[in-house]
Amino acid sequence: MFETTAGTGTNWERAVLRLLIYIVLLNRKSLWWDTATPYHNVRIEEKEDHDVLVVAAGENHDSGKKFEEYQDAYKKLEQWAKERWTSAGEVLCKWTGQIYRPVGFVPLIGPDPLAGNTEGLVAWDQLIVTGDSGQGITSGTIAGILITDMILKKDNPWAAIYSPKRRATSTKETVTGTGERVWNTIEGIKDLLPFAGTDNVDIEDLAPCGGCVVQSGVSKMAVYKDEKGCLHKFSAICPHLGCVVKWNPIDGVFNCPCHGSIFDHHGTVVNGPALVDLSRID
Repeated sequence: MFETTAGTGTNWERAVLRLLIYIVLLNRKSLWWDTATPYHNVRIEEKEDHDVLVVAAGENHDSGKKFEEYQDAYKKLEQWAKERWTSAGEVLCKWTGQIYRPVGFVPLIGPDPLAGNTEGLVAWDQLIVTGDSGQGITSGTIAGILITDMILKKDNPWAAIYSPKRRATSTKETVTGTGERVWNTIEGIKDLLPFAGTDNVDIEDLAPCGGCVVQSGVSKMAVYKDEKGCLHKFSAICPHLGCVVKWNPIDGVFNCPCHGSIFDHHGTVVNGPALVDLSRID
C-alpha cells in the first residue's frame, strides 16, 4: 500500500497507464488489474488530504516453497508500483494472503459434497462458497444469488456450473493443474523421509527472528529463534494430513506445501485447513 499521486511518462505504455490512472481517479470505487504474468491489481483509497494507492495483488508463488527459493515479493511489488507511479511515497503496510484456485478456476458454490445428506434435502448450513481464484467480488455476488435460490428451493441455471460436486472437464489446464497439486502433495509427503525436506543450517547459527526445519532423531522439527535468541521448537508435521511444513523467511511463518496451512513463528495455526497448532517440543 503506497501513498501516491498520479505519475507521468513519455512512451506509449506510460500514456496508456496515465489514461488508466485518470479513469481510476474518476471512478474510485473500481478495482483494476492487468492480464500480464505475473499479474497485478490496484485500487485507490481516499484519505482527507491525499490518496493511497493499494497494490492488492501480484507476485504470486506456491505455498511451502523451499527456504532458498523464496524471493521478496513485497520488494517486487514496491518496485513495480514505483516504476509506474513515480511519486509514490512510503509503504504504509503490507500483507500476504492465499488464493484458492480449483482445477478449471471456476468457483465451488453449492452443497458441500463432504456434508451429510439430510433425507435428500439441502440444509442451509451445508452450503459452501470457495475457490474464487482471487475474483471474490464477482464470485461472491454470484454466490449470493445462487445460494439464496437454493435456500428458497428455486431452480437456477448456474447451479450445475458452480456445483462443488461437478466433474472437471478434461483440458490441458485441468490436467496440468491436477498434476501440480498431486506433485505438491507428493513433495510434502516425500519430505517425511530421513533428512529430506530439511534446511541445511545449524539451529545455533540461526539469526534472530529466523526459522528452519531440521532433522531431530527420526522426527522433523520446526525451529524459531526469537529476537532475544531463545529457541522455540515444534513438530514440523502439519496436523492436517501430515506433510512437512517449510519456513517462509519473507513472512516469518511456517507454510504447508500440501494444502496451504499457515502457522506463525510460535506454531499457532493462522490459516487452514489445519485446525490445531503445531505440537510444541520441550
